[in-house]
Amino acid sequence: MEDLAQRRAKIFSASNAYLLPTFLLLLAFLFGSYLHVSEPTQNDFERLRDARLLVFFFLCFLGWCCCYAALADAAFLRRHPADWRGARMYIGLAVLVFPLLLSFPVGSRDVFAYAFYGKMWGHYGVDPFFHAPTEFQEDAWYPLLQAWWKEGAAGYGPFFLLQTRLVYALCGDNLIATVATYKLLNLALLCAGVVGLSVLTRDNVDQPRFGHDGLVLWAWSPLILFEGIASAHNDLTVAVTLVAAFLFWLRRRWWISGCLWAFTFWYKWYTVIVLPAFLLWSLKREPAWSPAFVGLLRAVAGALLVTTCALLPFAQNASTILLKPLGVKVGQALFPTELPPTLWPIFYLYLESGWFDLQRGRELFEITRYSFAAFCFAWVLLRRWNDAYAPNRAAEDCFYLLLIFNGFITTVLWPWHLMATCTFGLLSETDASRWIAVALMIVGMLSYFLTFSIAALAVLLATAALAFLRRRRT
Repeated sequence: MEDLAQRRAKIFSASNAYLLPTFLLLLAFLFGSYLHVSEPTQNDFERLRDARLLVFFFLCFLGWCCCYAALADAAFLRRHPADWRGARMYIGLAVLVFPLLLSFPVGSRDVFAYAFYGKMWGHYGVDPFFHAPTEFQEDAWYPLLQAWWKEGAAGYGPFFLLQTRLVYALCGDNLIATVATYKLLNLALLCAGVVGLSVLTRDNVDQPRFGHDGLVLWAWSPLILFEGIASAHNDLTVAVTLVAAFLFWLRRRWWISGCLWAFTFWYKWYTVIVLPAFLLWSLKREPAWSPAFVGLLRAVAGALLVTTCALLPFAQNASTILLKPLGVKVGQALFPTELPPTLWPIFYLYLESGWFDLQRGRELFEITRYSFAAFCFAWVLLRRWNDAYAPNRAAEDCFYLLLIFNGFITTVLWPWHLMATCTFGLLSETDASRWIAVALMIVGMLSYFLTFSIAALAVLLATAALAFLRRRRT
């Protein structure tokens, strides 16, 4: 057995091996993000004309991901007792956040769409639920929007639009202040997420086995930090609030848990996918059915209260917004380069066989992917039918249900879609699920340059090669 000094020395070495090179890479990224700031409409990964700078960004991301993989290896495979708590984790978080907070949003440009929605409501007095940004093409902010944001009305929930309206009320027409506000809001959410997840590191029989290694792998994650801080993406709000709902559910604070889940639903609709896991494990956890039903009724009451609060500002159109989730066309768009890796074999089969040329070829594709999703969905829940209650198993089921959503239901997969998924992955029961979560974060970061399918293949090959070399050494 290693003594305490040896364990601390290994942890210190692992954290330094991640923080020092990553900080230097992020400083380089910060410098590169402003090289073409004079052309803000072209200064992103999708529209950047400078191929050399794109390669530079790719190398920065690749180096960051390699450092993160080494950190995960130190935390999981080598089984270092991960006493990451205290000042070191928070200082490390501050070191990583600093350059990202100052960087220009060159990855996801969605933050400009958030700002534009707030301006539509606050300046032009129109409801983004029923009006598209194309109606205001003369606005100075309009060229900053990416193509898919320009033509459609807002596809997110009322709490998201309320957030955009409040930020516009605070910042007005100052775009720099608006972007900075979204970044600072996400920084506050990140800190709240760290505090909430640190609750799970306490020794409690009714809590998931989420050690300090899992906490630091979330707090220092490239995906969480880049999408949450550098890009100020709203999926961080969903991830943190959904995990908070899970935490209160673990503590049997049903009412608060229902309120938080309803908030995530009326912020971004897809969180409905985890409800079956919550329901299944609620029934399994209680020795009798009556406490479970009473608790679920309290959760429903909380959800109804939050739903009422979400619809009040839109009272005139409340019935339309209430039915809006039923009209969300998940997978309406189909772009081969943005397909999840799980859909690529199905898409390629239909493409090469000529089935897409048939009158109902696209419908056959939809039936196939939804059938796969339904089969996987049923398997995730039925395999637990006879299992005893365990918090980690509940978290793992949430992880797999979100993974099914990302893999089969959505047809346009972007890195930020994985934030909530990977968070629950790190809370999972098995090391395999945790490693899948780590791998997904790396794949998501590299997908900016390689597409999800190619990035997934590259990570699989690299993992297989490293496993082979490690086995040869032993």
